[in-house]
Amino acid sequence: MNGKHEQIVQEDKQSSSTSLRAAGDTTQPDAGSTSNAAERSGCGLTCSPSASVVVDVPGLAPKSPNRREHHFTKARRVRRERWTVRDALAPFTPPPPPWCVVLVRVAPRLLDDDNATAAMKATRDAIAGWLGVDDGDRARVRFVVEQERAPTHGVRIVVTHSEEKS
Repeated sequence: MNGKHEQIVQEDKQSSSTSLRAAGDTTQPDAGSTSNAAERSGCGLTCSPSASVVVDVPGLAPKSPNRREHHFTKARRVRRERWTVRDALAPFTPPPPPWCVVLVRVAPRLLDDDNATAAMKATRDAIAGWLGVDDGDRARVRFVVEQERAPTHGVRIVVTHSEEKS
């Protein structure tokens, strides 16, 4: 991956997850936020933290759909976002289906819920392509969008094997 990323494997007592961070990035996500993020978000599934992939993509800044930009500029931005996410996920093997995918938009300012979901569309499409499913297939994959405030932009992706709650 052309030296931009280094792989860091994080292990704790209850789970092991894999994270991809930019070289020199010292920010660490809260361990509880990655292992319980899907369950906390109410995607309706019970998640298995032992079968999860956690990827941080620093510098990725999904924009609000209310942003006024030329359609060619928007197309280039969306294509770049998809390629960046695809390249970040390429070294990993997806956990077995069904999946719960938590997308955390990290930025200095928060968007309202509908704009945050729309801003993550290119990221969602790239993840669905990596998983080999349509992003609208609710039987196999559920997407949840969250937000965090931070001084820099980025996206945290948590892909977890999940079971239906009984």
